[in-house]
Amino acid sequence: MASIVEKYEQIFASDPKSRIFVELARALLERGDAARAIDVCQRGLEHHPSSILGRVIWGRALLESNDRKGALDQFEISIALDPGSPYAYNLVGEALLSKNMAKEALPVLARAAELQPADDRVRAWYEEAKRRVRGDDQPPARPKGSEEHTEPYRPLPFRALTPAPILED
Repeated sequence: MASIVEKYEQIFASDPKSRIFVELARALLERGDAARAIDVCQRGLEHHPSSILGRVIWGRALLESNDRKGALDQFEISIALDPGSPYAYNLVGEALLSKNMAKEALPVLARAAELQPADDRVRAWYEEAKRRVRGDDQPPARPKGSEEHTEPYRPLPFRALTPAPILED
């Protein structure tokens, strides 16, 4: 039985213009094959240069390959594609924070929190980035009797960050 990566590779090989490159690159990255994920993203983005998720996955793969500058370039491009939307800010902020790049994540997450003031998950990431930049070992103390509880940052599985498919009536 063929693995999901093999299935994605077959689809991508038969149609290099397919958007399946995003799923293939993500699966390769999850499997630890950053070099192949980078190659897939480069080839897929030739046909879909405005794919925010494709660029973020490429950036994640570059981070795994210790190409920090290349990753930051891809993250910057992904945000520039739609600067009014929180989608890229969320993806980039989470990627940076998960790689202990709190200083770089802070302005990204500040903008994400500004665009989505009611999103507790984004607010928690932002607070965690601020805490890490300050060098605090412990989260800030809560006032006595405070009901509010914000969990410390824990990376979500990368799949949880993809948008739901759009269903047409």
